[in-house]
Amino acid sequence: MMNDSIDISLMLKSFNQHKTLTTPEEEAIRDSMEIEVHEKGATLIKEGQVHANSYFVLKGCIREFSLVNGEEYTAHFYTEGEWIIVESTSAVYSLVCLEECTLVKGNEAKAQALFGAFPELEVISRKLVESSLVESQKSQLEFRSLSPEDRYLKMMETRASLFQRVPLYLIADYLGIKPESLSRIRKRLAKS
Repeated sequence: MMNDSIDISLMLKSFNQHKTLTTPEEEAIRDSMEIEVHEKGATLIKEGQVHANSYFVLKGCIREFSLVNGEEYTAHFYTEGEWIIVESTSAVYSLVCLEECTLVKGNEAKAQALFGAFPELEVISRKLVESSLVESQKSQLEFRSLSPEDRYLKMMETRASLFQRVPLYLIADYLGIKPESLSRIRKRLAKS
């Protein structure tokens, strides 16, 4: 269901990074979109659930995490302008809204109908998925190779707004440290 009051220019901009959309292509994308609004705390996907939908975040913050030996481990925070690509097999992570979220939900059936009418959109979509996955893998590898303090500094440099949106204990979890360690790092850096 399309809501004309919702600004989707952020999503169209991501398509236009790979190819400038024609007016008919843009209209077809708009017509095929399903907008969902989820309240804070809503679970989009549970680990182990078979789920074939992908999402584009128009507004909000979503936490991606997995359970290992009964403990949650935060893998990523998705915010405005990011694609959440979900494999059509059993989900490896859970996704939970940390804020009220407005999402564009995509599914395979609608995508195939769109690609049938506009074959070039399939090429663009494939490029979007590939670049999203490559960027995610690259940033995770780089991030995990840093010391905890350097991870914190990198996060401050690239995603500082998360510190206003996400509880510090979840940021500590994402950084791979205890909340007390994050507190010490923040105090030490504030003095320097």
